[in-house]
Amino acid sequence: MGRKCPNKVKKVGCVIVLLGVLVFMAVVLPAQFWWFVLALLLVAAGIYLIKSR
Repeated sequence: MGRKCPNKVKKVGCVIVLLGVLVFMAVVLPAQFWWFVLALLLVAAGIYLIKSR
């Protein structure tokens, strides 16, 4: 379902588009939502680190 980026130039373009979407969402969505997202990212990173060892 994710968009495939076949080479480096397209990969950079995908990253820029994703960052633009995040900036737009940061303007539109309330601060509480971003604390929730941060908490989810930290939990996911912790699970990844535990599983990768």
